[in-house]
Amino acid sequence: MAAAKTLGFGVDRTRIVPIVKRRDWLQTGESQAVYEELTPDLIVVYGLDADLVVAYPSAHDLQAAGIDRKDLRALAATNLANVVPKFELLEGRGLYMVAAGGDYEASFIFDSSFWNRFRDRIKGDFVFAIPARDLVFMTGSGEVEALADLRARAKKAFDSSPNRLTPELLTYRQGRLAVLEPN
Repeated sequence: MAAAKTLGFGVDRTRIVPIVKRRDWLQTGESQAVYEELTPDLIVVYGLDADLVVAYPSAHDLQAAGIDRKDLRALAATNLANVVPKFELLEGRGLYMVAAGGDYEASFIFDSSFWNRFRDRIKGDFVFAIPARDLVFMTGSGEVEALADLRARAKKAFDSSPNRLTPELLTYRQGRLAVLEPN
């Protein structure tokens, strides 16, 4: 059995971030990357943001850095605010959109402390659309008009983006991301 391939440098635990990818990304040759299932079409990969590039540490790299896999999602979500210190939340007619430079917008679905700041502004459960890597929209499940608008925006953005993720609307059920079925 061959030894696990490592990055060849230390893993800075403060630079690990969650990155949402389509499942077929795994076929690109990053088979050593540490990831978790999100939905039938999506995974979250744990990347090491090195300013101009993202490296994908293996389980061996994380173990060598003393990072326990069960703590990885929480660590990565916490790091997101430090790696992306400037972001803007745009609001219109019951919809919210994160603008954060184009690389990690979809990753904001993991930062519950970020979204909970807006809890009192929405009706119902959080509903997300992440049609592309650089787009995340959110509304509440009780916002009937905003949900219809969100569904249309997600489909249009998914169809036109080179960095597409999913046209589906997503919500959290029992602590896990799930596809929101149309009514």
